[in-house]
Amino acid sequence: MFDLGTLKALVVLLAVYGVLRLGRGGPLLPEIERAVGTLLTPEGEAGRRDAGRALIAVAVMAIIFAVFMTKFDGGFVLKWPIDQLWHQAMVDYDALWRTPVFSIPGNALYQFDMRLPVTSHLMPALGLSELLPVSWRVTASYGVLFAAMLLLFWCIGATFGLRPLPRAIFAGLVAMASVIPVGIDKIVWFFPVNFFTTQSLLATWWGEAPALALATILAFYWIGGFTSAIKNVGAALGFAIGAILTVLAYPAGAVYFVPIIAVYGAVFVLTSRARGELVWKLAAGAVVAALMLALHVPRFFENLYGYTFGSFFFEHVRASSSGLIADTFMIASRGFDLRAVFVFFVSIVAAIVLSTQGTVPVRRFAKGILACEVAIVLASLINAFTARAPLLFSYAETAHGALWGSFFVLVAMAVATLIDGRIAGLPERWPLARGLAVHRYTVYGGVLFAALVLFAVASPPPAVLDYPPQAPALQSLARDLALTPGAPFRGKVATFYAREGDIPFEAKVFDYRGAFGSDFFSDLLPLGIPSLNQSQTWTSPITFAFLFRFFANEGDGFEKNFFWLDRFNLKIARLLGVRAVVTDTELAGAQPTETLSRDGRSLRIYRLDDVNLGQYSPTRLRRLQNAADAVALIAADGFDPKTDAVVEEEVPGGLVPALSVSLSFETGPALRVRATSPWRSLIVLPLEFSHCLRLIGPGKARLLPVNLQQVGVLFEGEADIAIEYRYGVLDSACRGEDLARAKALDLKAIVKAPIL
Repeated sequence: MFDLGTLKALVVLLAVYGVLRLGRGGPLLPEIERAVGTLLTPEGEAGRRDAGRALIAVAVMAIIFAVFMTKFDGGFVLKWPIDQLWHQAMVDYDALWRTPVFSIPGNALYQFDMRLPVTSHLMPALGLSELLPVSWRVTASYGVLFAAMLLLFWCIGATFGLRPLPRAIFAGLVAMASVIPVGIDKIVWFFPVNFFTTQSLLATWWGEAPALALATILAFYWIGGFTSAIKNVGAALGFAIGAILTVLAYPAGAVYFVPIIAVYGAVFVLTSRARGELVWKLAAGAVVAALMLALHVPRFFENLYGYTFGSFFFEHVRASSSGLIADTFMIASRGFDLRAVFVFFVSIVAAIVLSTQGTVPVRRFAKGILACEVAIVLASLINAFTARAPLLFSYAETAHGALWGSFFVLVAMAVATLIDGRIAGLPERWPLARGLAVHRYTVYGGVLFAALVLFAVASPPPAVLDYPPQAPALQSLARDLALTPGAPFRGKVATFYAREGDIPFEAKVFDYRGAFGSDFFSDLLPLGIPSLNQSQTWTSPITFAFLFRFFANEGDGFEKNFFWLDRFNLKIARLLGVRAVVTDTELAGAQPTETLSRDGRSLRIYRLDDVNLGQYSPTRLRRLQNAADAVALIAADGFDPKTDAVVEEEVPGGLVPALSVSLSFETGPALRVRATSPWRSLIVLPLEFSHCLRLIGPGKARLLPVNLQQVGVLFEGEADIAIEYRYGVLDSACRGEDLARAKALDLKAIVKAPIL
């Protein structure tokens, strides 16, 4: 889009070019190359003098970052504000419910199954934010991430050979460009809006995971480069820890991060300067690879990615070739912006030039950047014209975007050095400019200070999204239904929004957020409200098929990470434990308990009675043959969920209704089930069955799948049991069993939908 910001950028660039050519007739590119070389060349005594100035520069960078954060204030509105709240809530969920360190969160707030596969206990930045009050955590995570990026690129700058002062400026600029959520384009016009920061905005771990991946790449570069064996071992340990954390802490994005680490590692191996370095690198890589194989990491990821509805129903969600190609480049995935093209072009050209210029480390990193870009483009093209899997390769760009972006920063610093030299030489042509030349550093500081003050004063106040959300109607739902450790399960919320032409779901809920202070969708998780369909990013194939079959209209489309529920089914809602329904349509035969109206939009909140809170205890069982059979049986008018159930295996006869049942959730997380029966009973829990569920407790009780998707507990007499969900790198076979079950049920036969 050619907007005012792009016009400003062009004016600034033309002015810069004019200043650079003032008094010189030679070509511009060689001068920039020489200026970069100056930045990358240590200068003895001058370098030592830079140390004190570097500390001042770091302090200035921190102040600038703080000014920008005052316009952020813990909330933002980029386009759709869903992900930030949800991702932070997922991290808080881990902390509150004490998910085991090496286990993927078993989220009791959904279907007692995993949703976003990340392990926040192992996240450096987000993990530290958990030490602070809830209202500070979003902002704090950005502060910690900025400090981490500043330190990381200080180390990268030192590896490149930058003197202390340029190194501090380099690290600060890259950290700000990579972390600042909003407003950097207001000061530096040629930076496109949210160019490096979009993913960290929507989900802070998308900023943190690339930082860890880059730190792992840097550690691998250092291996074998020291004369001390202890230092080389330390670098190898750093690489091993980084590689393992990348896999364990961020498995949702490891499919992008691990290949990028591998590409850079291969380049560094091929460009090793001596046999000793080559041996060290190969040995470290072999040890880490052997460790990954010993932990069955490949099988973990096969089960992880295979048992998602986007992968299972892949033939329904293939992306268009043109869309996949467009998404290859970060500049395309963010929407066309001339400034973005310029930044990307300068960065890649700088990498090409510096792959043969500058210090040895710069050349090797430049070659790594170029190899990674070639790999991303080739992988995307192959995918676009063969499998057409809906993989967003812009995520891979995000994973190393800060590194190739740092080459743009190097060029910008070189240009600034040239401009400073031109201004210093102005008195030779114009004597009246002597004052400007002598006091130019004061002028630079004054202009920067004025720009920051103007930005702080003139920029509109931040559009704060409360975390946790504070909308009165949402707080009312939280009081009635929110889960806390030890409290009884009281039911779920379901959100149903009618379709409006081609308006995407995210845009519609954004309108409701603006009107009512909440979208009643992504806002549920931060308050601990159990949800039927809050965020379906990693929904299992069986839950997807079950919900889609009963709550979506025939022919509705879906994406790899989202599907829209827009048809209400009272019987199935009660079976699944839905206690409250938020909708913009009327539900036949029900009266809303609250109606919200504003800005031409209305929402109704319904409360359902007689819902399944674990007390449904059927005695008439039917065997299913496949998923289609199960759906037909459950949908039949004669099927009463209180007395009827569909099972997949032989169950002893003579069942009687349970006398009492209570459900509560405990830390672990674990579901506590207490029930009594005069003989043998089956109770149906409104949660998803998985082979990753573990039953702990005395007595005769066992778990079995019921009604295709739900957990059944068969017990005799009294039951006081805990049900835990355990799935991770060290225990991933259970997901393979879930996948095999989905295939055996012929699940694909009941899901037929066009591509969205």
